Amino acid sequence: MIGRNWGAIGRQITETNCGIALSSEAPEEVAAALTMLANDKALREQMGANGARAFADHTPENFARPIVEAINQTVKPR
Repeated sequence: MIGRNWGAIGRQITETNCGIALSSEAPEEVAAALTMLANDKALREQMGANGARAFADHTPENFARPIVEAINQTVKPR
């Protein structure tokens, strides 16, 4: 993954080491990141594995679970 180093995406990239966080959208910076990834298979594989581990629990079911639980606690069965 290549993204900006600010906001939620930048924080996720940095914290999980699942990609390259860029300080700008300058074409030269993007090209350098792409070139680095294209030339380093081990880096691509490591970042991919890091991303898979970091986001393994981010499923629709896990996202919805606390919402469903809150609804179930609020709405009483008849």
